[in-house]
Amino acid sequence: MEGGAKSYGNSKFNKICGNTIKINSYNYVSGIYISCGSDAIVSNNDINLFSKNFAYGIVAEYSELLGSINNCSNITISANTIDATSSMVYGIELFSIFNVNIASNIITTLSNASYGIVGYGCYNHNVIWNDISINGSDISIITNNFDVIGTGHAGICYIKNSNNLTISNNNILSYYVLGGDYAIRFDDSSLTRIYVTYNNLTSNKFTYIGDNAVNGKVRLVNNKAYVVDNITFNAINYTSVNIYVNLNGSDSNGNGSFKKPFLTINKALMYLKNLKISNDENSLLCYPRSNPKPTQYQLLDAIATQPLGKPRYQAG
Repeated sequence: MEGGAKSYGNSKFNKICGNTIKINSYNYVSGIYISCGSDAIVSNNDINLFSKNFAYGIVAEYSELLGSINNCSNITISANTIDATSSMVYGIELFSIFNVNIASNIITTLSNASYGIVGYGCYNHNVIWNDISINGSDISIITNNFDVIGTGHAGICYIKNSNNLTISNNNILSYYVLGGDYAIRFDDSSLTRIYVTYNNLTSNKFTYIGDNAVNGKVRLVNNKAYVVDNITFNAINYTSVNIYVNLNGSDSNGNGSFKKPFLTINKALMYLKNLKISNDENSLLCYPRSNPKPTQYQLLDAIATQPLGKPRYQAG
């Protein structure tokens, strides 16, 4: 387990601001972790995470098991950049926290499944002006997930009696290879005084847009399609490309082909960042040379598709 900044045990008035956190871990990685704290500010941090199994950008949680005697409240999470690659990604995770402002964060993920922002048993949250782009391939690949929130895929998700939520003026693009995903999702217990307004939303392979990209019994007002460069994603076609990574490959001499694979995922990511492809259909894939099927050990059906030659996934 690897982690960046951490705050434990009934702490108050912490400020975690202006840090650059870059961590590459084999199994589990977290950027910023606040446990049983309140009156905290987490702002202007640049968080870049890579792990094989689980990645957490920013976590704030309350737990009686950790000896908390105070409610966890009054937390501001703003102007952070979170870029995470893992099998399961939680961009911002909140557990039993109230009075929270989440504003102007940029969250980008590459995964089998991702939550951009997810809350469990939370209330009085303002989630505004965030840019969220999550990419996932197949939830069933993820195993041994002991997080109580569980495995799932959505740009913003609130569950377990979360209420009094305002979610407004966010840009959210959710892409999931198998489809059926939502930009914003709530479970059946989270339905009291929840307002989803003036967001730009696209999900389900660019076919759910605006209000249709929201799942839950909540108040919807004037949500529209997510647009980039004045183009709606559901109007764009894509090209499929296979890029190979193998332990016997080479980052210096390889070109990502079957016969000359790259050695590392990072090299493949940089290649994807600079790749210019024509518009056709489907999505960009990355398979390891040793296995014809995507697994959690490789680039995880990398959705680095580039509409009109401009990268949607920005690596590094």
